[in-house]
Amino acid sequence: MDLWLRPWAFYAPDQRHDRTSDEVRLAGTDATLTLVRYAGNTPPTIDRPTDPAEPHVDLRTAGGEAVQLAQLPLPLRPARGLMLRDGPDAVLLQWPDLPDRPREKGHGAQHEPGVPLLQRARAVWDRIQDVEQALSDPATLWQELHRRWTGEDAGMPQMHVIVRHAREVSAVLERLGRRPRKVLRRVNRSLPVGRVQEIDRRAMLWMARQPGEQLAEKAGDRQRLLAVAREENFDILENRVLRAYAELAARVGNDYLERNRTRGATRRARDVKRFVQRCQQLVRDLRAKGVRLAEPGVTPNFVLQQNPDYHAIWVSWNELRNQDRIEDDLWRWQAMSWAEYCALVLMVALIAVPGAQVVATAPIWFRDEQRRGTWIEADSPLGVVYLPTEGLVVEVANARDGGAMTRLGAKLLLRLRQVGDEAGFSATIPVWPLWAVDGGLAARDLQEILNAFTHFPGSSRPRGGIVMRPSVSAERPEVQRSDICAAFALGTDGPALRETLGNLTGYLRSVLREAAP
Repeated sequence: MDLWLRPWAFYAPDQRHDRTSDEVRLAGTDATLTLVRYAGNTPPTIDRPTDPAEPHVDLRTAGGEAVQLAQLPLPLRPARGLMLRDGPDAVLLQWPDLPDRPREKGHGAQHEPGVPLLQRARAVWDRIQDVEQALSDPATLWQELHRRWTGEDAGMPQMHVIVRHAREVSAVLERLGRRPRKVLRRVNRSLPVGRVQEIDRRAMLWMARQPGEQLAEKAGDRQRLLAVAREENFDILENRVLRAYAELAARVGNDYLERNRTRGATRRARDVKRFVQRCQQLVRDLRAKGVRLAEPGVTPNFVLQQNPDYHAIWVSWNELRNQDRIEDDLWRWQAMSWAEYCALVLMVALIAVPGAQVVATAPIWFRDEQRRGTWIEADSPLGVVYLPTEGLVVEVANARDGGAMTRLGAKLLLRLRQVGDEAGFSATIPVWPLWAVDGGLAARDLQEILNAFTHFPGSSRPRGGIVMRPSVSAERPEVQRSDICAAFALGTDGPALRETLGNLTGYLRSVLREAAP
């Protein structure tokens, strides 16, 4: 078991981490880390035996030795570390310079150092969720994504679950806010004689101790008796769940508005703002009625299961509570989500090449539950595009079984075939989606890749290479070119996404033009 700081470390020995002890402290905020396992070893596990690393490339060395590259998750508390076990051996990985996963609760939580990183993970997730919406017509999936990311919809806030709640649950909150369920509780109260309707054992014992023989005498000068009274009680389970949902929805909605504060004039933002205000008012009303908060994990009663309005609140509450668990996984597997997003970007940029025609696309399923940061299940190649001007057919494929090319550690490959050539693919362009905490480009990437290319003989040498890293700014995309390779700092929104898509399309056009027959 080895640790590589870059996926192409097979040809860059200085990018291999020298693990000489049972504790490894990784300096800096560049957390790109690849676990390398050699054939014959048991699969490594992380913290728990049921939580393995995620393999993404299987390669063979020049000598025929099988090697597997796997992605490691980022722990929720990086400074505390990640326990990595490989058979009887264990090593503790620590990132002392990385922030903890923020919970964003309470005053000042938005200033936690990990908030920008969590916001980026959410933004990547939002872009991946665009696929679920675009899949309504699979035949135009990639064209629809291109329109969403570069057209008028690019200025719209993302379709978050809180937007759907604002549109579907608002009427339910309005009805329940006007008339929340209540029960009449039997209590003993001192009542005027004329209002006494029922007495119980406790009231009878009280009257037996009072002086006098008639009720009027026992009532005394104030003419009041201890009797059974009915009082309204709103502090019941269904109302506790209602208050818990309203508080959680208000917090999630405020977070959504903060993330999209530059788009406050859009309909989605206005819907969420009104919904948040309604939730906050409901919380104040229920608090005034003495309704407490429901605890997580409560068992639903008959009303929460059978009453349509309260059942809708119960379902919505659990849906929002599930967001925390989803975001925990998004935090841990940010690198996997980033790689999935980059594959989508690559297809969207490819179909923007003038004259491009989508010949075939893999069946795509959007999972109900993420699997280690990934939501999309698709075969390889993800898509096949015909470029009539260049006379090429281009595939966007998974690099897991890419032959000798897998030694470069790339997760994706662009495979080029000349039209009418039955000999196979004539050229390959490896693609490295590299996640990092700070974002921006790394100066050494392109030079190290070009050095790795020298290990391939002339005809098998990659025709180009693409590095895709997160952007630092939503307004300023970055591009680096070196010989045949290019590195892009890719945004998830606004100009950083639109301009990077244009730059990536321009790079692909230049490379494909050179590869044309």
